[in-house]
Parts: sequence; C-alpha cells; structure tokens
Amino acid sequence: ILITGASSGIGKSLGIKFAKNNWKVIALSRSKPSLPKQITKKIRENIIFYPLDITKKPQVKVLFKSIF
Repeated sequence: ILITGASSGIGKSLGIKFAKNNWKVIALSRSKPSLPKQITKKIRENIIFYPLDITKKPQVKVLFKSIF
C-alpha cells in the first residue's frame, strides 16, 4: 500500500493500521514521522518510510525507479 502524507494524521494512522494487519506499506512524507513507542518490531518491519515531496516530479521519478 502506498500512502502519502504519512508523517501525521490520517496518513500515519492508516499506515500503522495496515502494517498491523501484515500489509507492506510504503509511507511517503516530506518529513520523517516519529512513531509511537508502542509500535512493535513486526509493525516497523512492514512500513518503509521515504522522505518525499510528491509535488517534486524528479523526486517521484527517482523513488519509483528504485522501488519498481
């Protein structure tokens, strides 16, 4: 699952919820989120964070070339 705006709010909450349910999450945000301390190792293993501003086309191209 690809989630943008994953550093806070609903994006962060959805990323954690999906990771808890064993989905692999690619979480994009302009700044690296601080995860709550109660997040387990299993959940952390299911989330990959990328610092990315989706309004910057060159950044998006580089990310997608490295992932796919």
